[in-house]
Amino acid sequence: MLVVAMVALLAGGCDLVTAPTVSGGPGCRKLVRQDAADYVNFVKLNGITYTADRPVVGRTLRHSDLGPVHATVLCSLREKMDPKRQEPQDGDAAYLDAGSPLYQVRGYRPTFRLAARQDGRLVVFEADTNPRARAGRDLLDLDGKVRRISINSRTDGTTELGVITDPEQVAGMVRMLLAGPVNQRVQPAGEQPVRLLAFHLLDGTATVRAYDPADRHVQRGILVPRRFGTLVETAAS
Repeated sequence: MLVVAMVALLAGGCDLVTAPTVSGGPGCRKLVRQDAADYVNFVKLNGITYTADRPVVGRTLRHSDLGPVHATVLCSLREKMDPKRQEPQDGDAAYLDAGSPLYQVRGYRPTFRLAARQDGRLVVFEADTNPRARAGRDLLDLDGKVRRISINSRTDGTTELGVITDPEQVAGMVRMLLAGPVNQRVQPAGEQPVRLLAFHLLDGTATVRAYDPADRHVQRGILVPRRFGTLVETAAS
């Protein structure tokens, strides 16, 4: 989990008392230097934590995909950390520079997708956790937008081990996913291998989510019916 990853940064002998304070951007709170900082590539806004560390499947974003600027990064945590808090604050980003614009993505709710320019390319940030999410549709904006679903290799994240193309099955699985209740405190049971599901969208992009067949949860914390898992395993066999 993101919080666990960030707490782990406290290990390794970082002296928070003598470490010099540094700025994470104009108006940002005081941070301390941490050269070994290793964050998930995240940005937090309005309580929603968006991440960009999923395998890139489908086409990448183009400039024409960008909508208006939705917000800007306030604090950059690159090689820095907050000595007083364990959780990121609104406006924090792991590696985006302070002042970086966060764009809406045309055709998608900003509670699901945002985009930013990072290292010379457009990167999609998708909602990972949202404290207000009660059902899958509060995290994922996929209704009527999924063309097919593939089960991808965990080795590279892109090789397809199986695919579901039947329109009725695809639509049914999306309905199950969007209606599923959300518990974002759930941890993977680890009794069976986690599956990677790639939802290939009508615009050529895709979103990749982990699925744990042991507890029938899709990332992050969306409970799906047994029928959903049966269709996944049938396609992967």
